[in-house]
Amino acid sequence: MKIIKSIFFILFINSAVAQISCDSILNTFTGVCTTSYSDGVIKSTTQYENGVKQGEYREYYHHGELGAKGNFENGHLVEKFERFSPTGSLILAAEINDKGTGEVSEYNFNGAILVHGKFKNWRKSGVWKNLNYKGDVLKKTKFNPSNSSDAATVLIEELGFGNEPEGIIDFPSFETDYIGGQAAMQRFISTNVHYPVKAIEKNISGKVYISFVVEIDGSISNARVMRDVDPLLDAEALRLINLMPAWNPAVQGGMRVRTRARVPINFTLS
Repeated sequence: MKIIKSIFFILFINSAVAQISCDSILNTFTGVCTTSYSDGVIKSTTQYENGVKQGEYREYYHHGELGAKGNFENGHLVEKFERFSPTGSLILAAEINDKGTGEVSEYNFNGAILVHGKFKNWRKSGVWKNLNYKGDVLKKTKFNPSNSSDAATVLIEELGFGNEPEGIIDFPSFETDYIGGQAAMQRFISTNVHYPVKAIEKNISGKVYISFVVEIDGSISNARVMRDVDPLLDAEALRLINLMPAWNPAVQGGMRVRTRARVPINFTLS
């Protein structure tokens, strides 16, 4: 019997091409299911055994860089799962056993831990910590995996695994952008930036990189520092991003979608 090594599922609707999720495959399928971006570039590969995720998982950015890697056992992510930035920096690492127990750390581009917490039964458990670039704890949040109010805090969501239609689309057909373009955004930043006095006195300068989500209405949410310089400049960069007016939302398949954007805020002293 010939073993199928890879398979693509295509659905034709109104002359448009849409790919069916690998989760929709038959329960007899054994092999590698491959998903692709709209232009055919491979987005992810997942090994299956008798219709169940079993083995290696890989996720790729649109230009081919490795975005994530992990392993499945009986349909669950187990052992080590890692997520990377387009430049190859580790931005998330998780160690999970087959019972859904383990821990997760999220990093900025300099390798400092931003978030750390544990999982039990595939859900957040215990105290989760948010930290700054020095390792100081900024916030603690306690989770109870048996509490129904924490039902949304499942492991699969925390790892950013598999974008759902209502989730974040990293490479939409039409990217989000600042209304008026880069020049308009630079004018906004120049007009509204307040260089911290203490940073000037200490001769602190540098470029802070901020990551955030542009919602379907163009509003900004979930802004956070991805590459820090100093707490004074980091805080001002976050304030500027959160102060920005709505952006042009991203579009995928003719619909507005949530997506991520990253903006550097450059602080210079003359």
